[in-house]
Amino acid sequence: MVCWGIWKNRNELHDGGKGRTGRAVVRSALMLLEEYQRANESSDVAQERTSLTVKWSPPAQGCYKVNVDGVVFTKRKQTGIGVIVRDDAGEVVAVMCKRMAVPLGAMEAETKAMETGVHFTADVGIRDAIFEGDSLTIYNELHGLGSTSAAI
Repeated sequence: MVCWGIWKNRNELHDGGKGRTGRAVVRSALMLLEEYQRANESSDVAQERTSLTVKWSPPAQGCYKVNVDGVVFTKRKQTGIGVIVRDDAGEVVAVMCKRMAVPLGAMEAETKAMETGVHFTADVGIRDAIFEGDSLTIYNELHGLGSTSAAI
């Protein structure tokens, strides 16, 4: 939450906004976390109906997990990329985000995020990593289970 708050604040400043102090960013992140926890505590009944619950888990000992995501800013004709690397204890090892002045579609943004995550992980010296994203299409493509366009 804090990393996201920092990224959001940076983007607001970059776009000519006022921005917030570090204390305000942390306070906002803690409030979002509390709201998230309250919402999840009250949804115990909904969780019982769900047969598959997806939850982040750390990688095996000595390994790293890299989570990637892409976002499309349609009105600005830009794409955002986020990468976070964690160790086997779940501790953040490296983080990176960037905005590109390239109007990609959602699938292309997710693909670019995965590619960027692979390069970033290698650049920080990590060789043994598990990569996660939120696109089943990209997962299937990487595992030879799908057939998508050449752009992806």
